[in-house]
Amino acid sequence: MTPVIDRLALARAEFRALLALPDATLPLWPAARAIGAVLQRGETWAGADQALLDLERRVQIRISPLATEGPRVMTRELVATLRDAGFDGDDPHHDTVENVFVDRVLERRRGMPLGLSLVAMRLAERVGIPLHGVPFPGHFLVGVDLDSRDPAVFDLYNRGRQLDATSLLELLGAYVRGRVTGADVRAHVRVASGREILARMLRNLHHLYSRSDDEQRAEEATAMLEYVRSHVPRDDRPVTRNPN
Repeated sequence: MTPVIDRLALARAEFRALLALPDATLPLWPAARAIGAVLQRGETWAGADQALLDLERRVQIRISPLATEGPRVMTRELVATLRDAGFDGDDPHHDTVENVFVDRVLERRRGMPLGLSLVAMRLAERVGIPLHGVPFPGHFLVGVDLDSRDPAVFDLYNRGRQLDATSLLELLGAYVRGRVTGADVRAHVRVASGREILARMLRNLHHLYSRSDDEQRAEEATAMLEYVRSHVPRDDRPVTRNPN
């Protein structure tokens, strides 16, 4: 068995190596797993890979007859699989780090919106559904056809409910505590980049560790967040032009 200190060192090295990749090829799930391994000091749930494989098989059985039906129908079946397996928002214990770490979300079948969404996105990736993260303010969502005039958006924290335009208006209005328009909502219904998602994950973890007075892990989450922000591969950097 690998000593804890070695597992921690390996997790830190994996995190840095993954962040060296361009965003288009950055593997989100391994990066999220690496963050969890670092902040859990290498003590992750050993059953995570098997749990994910079992879910993948269940999803594949449900969507295999629907290959020609399109991503919306297949996403509904994926969401239904998670719901039937007991995955849901963890209201009584919302503010715990276990609701963010993807291995613990798989273990407990409970999580915050982002943790649950990451599980759904990983399953979608494995079975060929183009499901993306939606960086909605205060409540991470997932969706398909996000560039269309009628995107399909789902809330994994609320048993995978599909959100219509009115529901999205209400959700954003509750966050900003004011009146919002359809244009306001549309500005947030977009594809979240891998680095954007990892940064949001780390901000959540910093907040939770700070609330629990775990200063050491709060500081490490901040350091990892700064690494995400500062280590942008050359291919992802904006092109700068010399002034004429």
